[in-house]
Amino acid sequence: MTLFAASTWIASYLVIWHHGGEKIRVYDAHELFCEMDEIVSRPPIYRIWKRIEQYVVPKFPLGYTIGACYADEFRRMYGYTMQLFVMPHA
Repeated sequence: MTLFAASTWIASYLVIWHHGGEKIRVYDAHELFCEMDEIVSRPPIYRIWKRIEQYVVPKFPLGYTIGACYADEFRRMYGYTMQLFVMPHA
């Protein structure tokens, strides 16, 4: 099993693909990465990351997030049908 955060999507996805893609992929959805100020405030960077996000996120069968509102947003943005676990902060 491999956990992914948005900032490691490309490298992690390529490593798993290179090794046959047999690992279970779990998306660490603790943030709306493309909606962060550092990304949104730079339109060319935003467009690049948004395309990556649109390609990669739907490929995860499992994921977890910090709240129901994030889970709802991922479902709204991507029609995300993965099994999404909510793990609130302790």
